[in-house]
Amino acid sequence: MVLSAELAENPESDHDNDEHQDSDDCRKRHQDRERYRVFAEHLLPYRLHFELDSALESMAEAHLFAADLEWTGAKAGSTDDYRSYSREYTIRMDGKPDLVGSAAKEFLGDSNLHNPEDMLVAALSSCHLLTYLALCARKGVRVVSYKDSCAARMEEREGVIRFVEAVLRPQVEVDGDLELALRLHDEAHHECFIAASVNFPVLCKPQVRALTSDLKERA
Repeated sequence: MVLSAELAENPESDHDNDEHQDSDDCRKRHQDRERYRVFAEHLLPYRLHFELDSALESMAEAHLFAADLEWTGAKAGSTDDYRSYSREYTIRMDGKPDLVGSAAKEFLGDSNLHNPEDMLVAALSSCHLLTYLALCARKGVRVVSYKDSCAARMEEREGVIRFVEAVLRPQVEVDGDLELALRLHDEAHHECFIAASVNFPVLCKPQVRALTSDLKERA
């Protein structure tokens, strides 16, 4: 049995009606708290001495993610010529492997290296995955496999090239309630930190499949 659905988030939703402002603010606070709770559960293995509620209190303030970037392409020469200078760069984060990237091939970069556009698509997909897994674990839905084929489209709008839409197509196999597993994609979609941070629509078209007998024996 397979269930599928199309879910869309419109970042330009109208919240300007003063009559509903109080209820909107209350709902937003509730959504933010749930989002922080899901994020806190990602950190459970590392929170050895903290209770969940105290973690939520600190997380409600702010989170800082930092990186150092160096244009390593400078070794190949300066920007004397637009078409020939190297677009290679290295991103360094404490305690993690260096990430070497470039511009996309369409923008004269190295097609063998990850580019910022790649990483934005990957961030949307992986954030949805992690949020969905956390929700399933909390709701008693056992996920045994998860794959996503995601894409985002860039276009020129008002003289600026920008992303205008992204589509996630997660294919999930579960041992549990299929209807619930499908609904949790909707929750994950709205709680995903990255999807909530971009200014273009992110569509989610999930497919949930029941665990097969063969897979169940190997699980």
